[in-house]
Amino acid sequence: MQAILAGRGQIQALPVQNAQGSGAANFGYAPVNNVIGVGDSLTSGFGAAASWFSSTYIPTNNTYTFLNYGIVAILVYDMNIGAPNRWINAIAPGSKNYVHIWGGTNDCASNTGTYVSTWNSILEAGRQARAAGAIPLVSTMVSRTGAGNDGCKDNLNPLILSQAVSSGVFAAVVDFASIAALGADGAFATAACFQADGVPRLDLGWEEL
Repeated sequence: MQAILAGRGQIQALPVQNAQGSGAANFGYAPVNNVIGVGDSLTSGFGAAASWFSSTYIPTNNTYTFLNYGIVAILVYDMNIGAPNRWINAIAPGSKNYVHIWGGTNDCASNTGTYVSTWNSILEAGRQARAAGAIPLVSTMVSRTGAGNDGCKDNLNPLILSQAVSSGVFAAVVDFASIAALGADGAFATAACFQADGVPRLDLGWEEL
């Protein structure tokens, strides 16, 4: 399985000469380039041996520092409220910073707002990342157990795919839902990438993302 990265350009790995700097090119330190994960349990890796965003699944030739700011059960709206005191501070001045924003599944499951308001919250997260000097990326929602959750996904993902890049907010879409084993309606009922309770299982095939 391979996720699709669509948008204006590809992630380009740049060499980091010294990872001890704060981002400013002072005292002989080179800027530290980061990939910052902002999301819920799918980013944090709750219930799994390791998050897909952790060193377990990052290529050995990677030259970026990966920072995981996932919080279990968080809504996108709450990601934005906490951003100034959390992941925004991880964006290093003078460095190349990608912020990978992945949310919406808890918003759908909790019936908090609508898929439109969820998308507006995702857009706001991207705006905050861009305003801080980072390059924001966004991912589509995958299947989730529970009445109406796949329907919510089916409404949210077209907004992400059609507006994320065209809005000028996001540089690219990582289309996880394009992988049928993850994004198809009812995929949560299969054991390939999901637990028996329909929650994505990061230690069964999820690392292939």
